[in-house]
Amino acid sequence: MAARTVRAGFIVFTDAAGRPQTGYLGDEVDVHDDDLERFDRLNPEEAPPEVVEPDESEEDEPYEGVKVADLKAAIEKRNESREDADKISVAEPGNRPELVAALVADDAKQQS
Repeated sequence: MAARTVRAGFIVFTDAAGRPQTGYLGDEVDVHDDDLERFDRLNPEEAPPEVVEPDESEEDEPYEGVKVADLKAAIEKRNESREDADKISVAEPGNRPELVAALVADDAKQQS
């Protein structure tokens, strides 16, 4: 028999008398020796990994709030002075995600 603290939300285990029991977060429980390995595997001692919140200063979406017509116009304007091989191409009718992706890829290409 071994004493353990439940760290998971809840866990079903075999108690010292061999009966199935349910332990809840924070409970001190006595676990049967035959169930220790399973209990410890499902209820690890180390803390769960820290959740990293996204940096709110980053833009959620480039070109957020720009209308589809304006995105198409931006692509046309960029393409005016380019050779055919360097033009931005988007399949018609060109939905918003495709237009934004094309502009973002072009922005990255221009920065490198």
